[in-house]
Amino acid sequence: MSFKLLNTCISIVFLLIAEISAQSYNIQKYSVENGLADNGVYDITQDSSGRMWFATLRGISCYDGSEWINYNEKNGLNNARYFRVLIDKENKIWAAPFRSNDSIAYYHNSQWNFIPFPKDLTSLITNFELAAFGDSIVPT
Repeated sequence: MSFKLLNTCISIVFLLIAEISAQSYNIQKYSVENGLADNGVYDITQDSSGRMWFATLRGISCYDGSEWINYNEKNGLNNARYFRVLIDKENKIWAAPFRSNDSIAYYHNSQWNFIPFPKDLTSLITNFELAAFGDSIVPT
């Protein structure tokens, strides 16, 4: 009788384990074939409306879950290669290029705007952050 009880307990344990599964994540791979500007993505951020922004070697890509918009020289963004994309508290999109001879770009009111780097910087940019000073946000 103890063998029957042990067999029943083991069977119940295996049935319960079969019903338990680990959490799964819905992972989607995006590439140029899906609409991304370039397969080399250096940074990703998400704005307050849920859109995803990607810094690439061919501009900035924006994905709202159904449609891609690629910003490059054809629609107001210069031809710089971008390595960093950030969102500030005003929901402006900031993009930093690899080289200081290109300008920092920010997207606000459906338009790209540019801020030149100070002349005394080295040519290769290795980091880019935003800092708040009172009501102003500036790149650092």
